[in-house]
Amino acid sequence: MPSNKPSAAVRIADLPAAPKSRMRQQFNTLIKKLEKERTLLAAWQETLPLLHTITEQELAPLGAALRAHDRRMVLLCDQAYGHKSMGARNKETLAEYIRTTGWDLLQFGDDEELDRIVGKYDDSPFGPPDAQDGADLKTEMENLFGVELEDGGSDEAVMAALHAKMDELERQAEARWRQAEEKQRQAEERRAQSPGAIKQARRKEAEEALMKQSVREIYRKLASALHPDRETDPAERSRKTGLMQRVNVAYQKNDLLGLLELQLEIEQIDQAAIDGLSDERIGQFNAVLRAQVRELEGDNMHIETTVAMEWELPLYRRLTPEAALRGVRDEVAQTRARLAGAARELEDLQDIRKLKAWLKDYRDQQYDEDWF
Repeated sequence: MPSNKPSAAVRIADLPAAPKSRMRQQFNTLIKKLEKERTLLAAWQETLPLLHTITEQELAPLGAALRAHDRRMVLLCDQAYGHKSMGARNKETLAEYIRTTGWDLLQFGDDEELDRIVGKYDDSPFGPPDAQDGADLKTEMENLFGVELEDGGSDEAVMAALHAKMDELERQAEARWRQAEEKQRQAEERRAQSPGAIKQARRKEAEEALMKQSVREIYRKLASALHPDRETDPAERSRKTGLMQRVNVAYQKNDLLGLLELQLEIEQIDQAAIDGLSDERIGQFNAVLRAQVRELEGDNMHIETTVAMEWELPLYRRLTPEAALRGVRDEVAQTRARLAGAARELEDLQDIRKLKAWLKDYRDQQYDEDWF
């Protein structure tokens, strides 16, 4: 079985009686950054299942219950619309609420009754136009697409003409895009063939080869020491098998820090060996560590952005696993609080006077949202 011995912290010290080495300072700085990003990634990997569990077991049922309440509210507002005491302003507010809430609910699935109710109050410009609306729309379409439409033409003829124009515009845009792409490709080819670009590419290839070689050398040393097939003792073979699995995972990820930690763990090297590395060798390690830091930073940022989008969490500052968990739990608490008063609210709004007061509050709230 794998060793339970904790991973040793990898650091490098300046050599005695030698000036401070910038390479060594960079090495330690990169190691600290890498450890920080690894810890953050582990925290995200632990938090993500919790977020999904809370969503599936708490948020989703609460959301369904809240939508059921909102649906009952739409039906109530539809019934109240025809009440004799409803003035024009209240009717306008009722219609707006029915449209807005109804359309939101319809995004979650078909509902014939709800669809019929929302349709009664739909003032969408795509509804049946009168003659003047039709003329205005025809003029708008002609100006927008640069096409002449026949007066009095059938809806099918108008749509056919518009689709033909849109297809033509799409073909023109695609041709321009392909032309621009070809120009960019040719420009990149010219740049790549310049002496400076060729020299830079060769230098980059050499650096990448050194990086791979540095990691490969450590891997081979570990593999030579830990190969389980050479062990006759079953317990030792099992221990080395576990360690070798960790070595393979680290090597596949190009994880230099993980390989160095394993070397320290099995005492293949000690602190003196690390401190005795040349600046040239440390510089090669630093290149690998920089690439590792960039990769882990990218992984963490991707998770952070994905979580913020999926759970609608703010990104005005770095989102941590703790903040994400707190935000989702706050959402659960807020939804529970809203649902707690939903049944009472629905019962109260059966009273037309209370409904009118609610409509006024709704208008004030919409005004405040529009203002900000």
